[in-house]
Amino acid sequence: MIKYAMSREPLPTTAPSGLDEACLVCVIVPVLNGASTLGVQLEALTRQTFDGAWELIVADNGSYDATLAVARSFESRLPLRIIVASDTRGAAHARNAAARLTTARYLAFVDADDEVAPEWLAAIVRALDEHGVVASRFDRDRLNSPDVRAMRKLAQEEGLNQLGSGKFLPHAGGSGLAVRRSIHEALGGFDETMLQLEDTEYCWRLQLAGHPLHFEPAALVHVRFRDTLYESMRQAFGYGRFDGHLHARYREHGMPHVTIASNLWGVATRALRVVVAPAAVRPRQLRALANHVGLTVGRFEALGTKMLWLARRIATAPFSRARSRLLGVVVGVRTVEPLVALTFDDGPDPETTPLVLDILSRHGAKATFFMVGSAASRYPDLVRRVAAEGHTIGHHTLDHASLPGLSGPTRRAQLAGGSAAIGPYGARFFRPPFGHLDLASWWSARWSGHEVVAWSGHARDWLADDAAAIGERLRATIEPGAIVLLHDGAQPADAYASRPRGAMLTALDALLEESAGTFRFVTLPDLLAAGRPVRRVRWRAAPHPLETGDSSIRWSP
Repeated sequence: MIKYAMSREPLPTTAPSGLDEACLVCVIVPVLNGASTLGVQLEALTRQTFDGAWELIVADNGSYDATLAVARSFESRLPLRIIVASDTRGAAHARNAAARLTTARYLAFVDADDEVAPEWLAAIVRALDEHGVVASRFDRDRLNSPDVRAMRKLAQEEGLNQLGSGKFLPHAGGSGLAVRRSIHEALGGFDETMLQLEDTEYCWRLQLAGHPLHFEPAALVHVRFRDTLYESMRQAFGYGRFDGHLHARYREHGMPHVTIASNLWGVATRALRVVVAPAAVRPRQLRALANHVGLTVGRFEALGTKMLWLARRIATAPFSRARSRLLGVVVGVRTVEPLVALTFDDGPDPETTPLVLDILSRHGAKATFFMVGSAASRYPDLVRRVAAEGHTIGHHTLDHASLPGLSGPTRRAQLAGGSAAIGPYGARFFRPPFGHLDLASWWSARWSGHEVVAWSGHARDWLADDAAAIGERLRATIEPGAIVLLHDGAQPADAYASRPRGAMLTALDALLEESAGTFRFVTLPDLLAAGRPVRRVRWRAAPHPLETGDSSIRWSP
């Protein structure tokens, strides 16, 4: 699965939300200088027939017209929150920023210059109850004059979009696209480096991660085209340019290969068509020419970027490999065998740990438990049971302390105390609480003989989500050689200490049931014996998401 780094900083709202935290669906409208059209879309949202709990977030990407004033005029008529997401350009960033601020189960994206039909939201929710990702049906007649409609074709009127020959994955426009929030978060959101075609890239990444697109004809969106030839050509150029970048990323996944020579030939032939075309069809030919010019430019840009990246990798590879081997923490194992290491932090807990052990025993699975020393001292019988059932035990410091910033003697005492508490049952594995680690902490752990272990993925099981949401995130982490983070306990000082673990236990049981015969769940020593460990330098001294109150921050490797 392709992964891209994206911004994770929370953004403030411009007005208090006052919204129902238990809402089912959040509608997200990214906007930039949309004062002339935003009102039409917001008026359409006031006419929705959906009778469930929902909220609306308008994410402004840095407008300098009257966009914010238009949005505020609807505050009394809609369950509306307005945020400013202007630190990074692009609709992808605005959508991601809004998605991080909602607790709704479903996310539904619409553009500020379109208009949703009254039954749109109700149809979206019905479809999301059965499908993970839903695309809406488009209509071009309501908002566009005949002259404007003649400038371009519109896909997605009768089904999903197809690229060219239709030999690659289908995709859908971002307006009217809806997804379960758990899937969106596991995927990492929209790629914020894509200023256009970010919706196409998002759809392809979803499908490569195992989430098919569902086309829902009852969810109707009236789409507005660019109404001048210049704007239409400018948009087409952008589409072509980023299509070139998409080709560089997805060619290895089967995206049809088109040579740069073919692109140049296409520009020449389309320029000729513009010259000989009758006046009535010339706007469409000009738009096609702009698209092909953009495609060619994008291909050259992508080629240049790839060559620069390759040169940097060659120049820095020896140092990077040496640094990871010398200073890295284990985040996974390179292996083709279907082996996964489940790891449980913050226990042992007298309520949750026995239930976890029962589930693992029922499915013949093994795991690794990173125990907090003080808890292990309180429940020695649980420590003995974990070891007796064939699981591996590592430690998580004496008191679940964040090591960076501690004095040297205190840091060493935390490591020694955690190791002593698990006694003869413990292996020399250590996981830093919260993932906090700096060079001094790493050195102290290694000097005391510990292998520092992080993770390749986690299900964010500390959040107050249901089993379905945790299960979807958990399944997304499973791949050969993965080290998966879960929690069988919580320390009293943690903000999530009182949250029930039933949802995590249900998701774990379902995962092991579904994976029978496909993956084998083993201890860390067994996983490390199956291949070469993957090490990454991961210095993290920032506050944990729960310490800051921001549960949307994604601590992924």
